[in-house]
Amino acid sequence: MLRPGRVVTLERMKTKQTTSCSWSGALARAGVIGCLALVGASGQATAATGPHLTHETTPESVRPEVTFVAGNAAMDLPDEVPSGYVDIRIRAVDGEAHLALGRIADGTSREEFDAANPFERIAMLDVRGGNGTVSPGADVLLTLLLEPGEWVAVNIYYDGGAVPQFAFDQFTVVESDNDAPAPTDRGTIVIGPAMRIDVPDDFDAVGTWKFENHDDVLNHEAALVGLTDGSTTEDLMGWYADQSGPPPIRGEFGSMGALGPGHEGWVTFAEGALEPGPYSLICWVPGDDGTPHLMNGMFEDLTI
Repeated sequence: MLRPGRVVTLERMKTKQTTSCSWSGALARAGVIGCLALVGASGQATAATGPHLTHETTPESVRPEVTFVAGNAAMDLPDEVPSGYVDIRIRAVDGEAHLALGRIADGTSREEFDAANPFERIAMLDVRGGNGTVSPGADVLLTLLLEPGEWVAVNIYYDGGAVPQFAFDQFTVVESDNDAPAPTDRGTIVIGPAMRIDVPDDFDAVGTWKFENHDDVLNHEAALVGLTDGSTTEDLMGWYADQSGPPPIRGEFGSMGALGPGHEGWVTFAEGALEPGPYSLICWVPGDDGTPHLMNGMFEDLTI
């Protein structure tokens, strides 16, 4: 069972590292977004040596699947995950799940990482993918190419408050015989370079879609946000400017979270999971001034 203030893993309990930061105040006070101040980390982490994992494939899923459970300050992660293309089911239990997964950049020690504040830690990560925010009871199926080494998971959540909280945990990707291919996708959503999200005309948030970050420097995301009937993302931008009344948002529904420069990942959307209506793919990642990329036009309206 997940417990606030603790990290729960499959084999041990560890003290949770949770930090409160005053940051991105306007939207944070609304409690409606998962903000992630990420700057692309350079370099590669040194591969770890350790156990060799094997897995059995089935006709239904040729890739190994692992489940990461997150709920605000608590996470339940497997200690070890096989290398290669892996399906990662991120499930929200007892709180929000908004994970970013990455490796500590080359040249940074684990001791330096642990001693740093949350913003410094995030800047030390080479972010390989994550999920847009989902509420308790919901999940996201993410596929990433995992390289052997030490990995970090960060959950960014609000817990009903106005100040974002950061929870950190780690897992090890071990060398395995997993030679499963990447998913077969229906198309590619391109985020970046700069403030752009290019979405295929037939995107309907059903089935598997590939996401690529074409930016050379910045982390981006393409979180799926449900808008109130009759609203557009420009209405949301107008609300952000004056904070008058409730925001024109009816929920957040996952999709691709933080994705580092030059990286790619896949999200598989369940058929029939979304109600018809207006939606938007939005980059909530803030720039240097704390303003989300959304406010620089990084969004794409769509109707489902």
